[in-house]
Amino acid sequence: MQEKTGQQEEVYIGIDLDDEWTQISYFGPGMKEPETVSMIAGGEQYRIPTALYRPGGYGSWHLKGSGQKQEEPGIRYVEGLWGKSLRKEVVTVPQECEAQELFVVFLRKLIRLVPGLMDVDQIQAVTFHLREMSREAVQLLKHAAWRIGIEKNRVFIQDDAESFCHFAMNQGTELMQHDVALFVCEAQELSCYYLTKERKKIPARVDISFYNLGTLPTEDGERDAVFARKVQEVFQGKIVSSVYLVGAGLEGGWMQESIQILCRGRRAFQGKNLYTKGACYGSMIQRTKKRIPYVYFSDHKLSSNIFIQVHNGERKFFYDLAEAGSSCYEVEKSCQVLLDGDESVDIWMQAPDSGKARIESLVLTGLPKRPPKATRLMIELLASERREIRIRITDVGFGPWYPSSGKVWEYCIDE
Repeated sequence: MQEKTGQQEEVYIGIDLDDEWTQISYFGPGMKEPETVSMIAGGEQYRIPTALYRPGGYGSWHLKGSGQKQEEPGIRYVEGLWGKSLRKEVVTVPQECEAQELFVVFLRKLIRLVPGLMDVDQIQAVTFHLREMSREAVQLLKHAAWRIGIEKNRVFIQDDAESFCHFAMNQGTELMQHDVALFVCEAQELSCYYLTKERKKIPARVDISFYNLGTLPTEDGERDAVFARKVQEVFQGKIVSSVYLVGAGLEGGWMQESIQILCRGRRAFQGKNLYTKGACYGSMIQRTKKRIPYVYFSDHKLSSNIFIQVHNGERKFFYDLAEAGSSCYEVEKSCQVLLDGDESVDIWMQAPDSGKARIESLVLTGLPKRPPKATRLMIELLASERREIRIRITDVGFGPWYPSSGKVWEYCIDE
């Protein structure tokens, strides 16, 4: 990065991260929509190998160009950096090096490709799009971003459906008048994300259905016929405004019959950088917290606000444990409270658009008898991938007067 000079312009970043390829998009002042970085100026070479190389095996690391070959003499390559990092592998280049350390180098060099970026402090948010999400992946990405100077609270993670949602819902009005479909084909496996929205409410509720459509044949003519039939099955009885195609399996000039069906009363596009732009839109939404005309709760995000009621003197208020829309892979909160005579803890859960809250009363069986406000509890909350809320309550006592009993209560609540 270059030296800071005066006030820096704000930048929002979206990264489509895969083990083989990575794409990066950005949005800044004066831009109407996110733009994707191309490795060729003025071109559309958006795919950047998730790899590093260095000549002779020593010196500085460089991003690998898509045209470079693994067998080039005098060059040391490390490919598949994302998968190697998740597996905590150690690579030899020629000395031993942790893959996670190399991934930090890769991320730093990737960020430097953003035009006009002078310093990481300009980055208001960076959102990673992942095809497979896990708590380990989220923690790794947040730590890697922190290593290059981006605070963890500015790092967000999205899956296919959410990136598709943010991309589709930020296109022109004519492209989203009705339903929107995304067909994905990698290694011949065909699937579809189908977006519908409730138009009677503001913000509109967005729902996305997933269809596993099986395998496409390898022969062009047969592939065309099978894909055309699959499209008709998905669109049966529906009104679709726009269609997006993603994946190497839907590229090439083999579409004849299927393209006629795709474009019948609707517009179709090759979504070469759909996920990375969708992630960039996600950064803008997450960080600015601006009011948007739609709401989407993915399978891995909480649909309710979770809190406890506490008081300070005569004043009662609610203390937030988790916010609706937070990723289950990121929710991790703890706090300490003094128990005011009760032998239970009430957990409140409320959907943002509801005036009623659901209360789960967690009984602390076997809690030692003590005076009011003489029992200090540690409350820890963790959300699982299935949107289950795990709560762990520990009796930590009250100084030397009332030592901890060592009791721990664990509960699981369906969100």
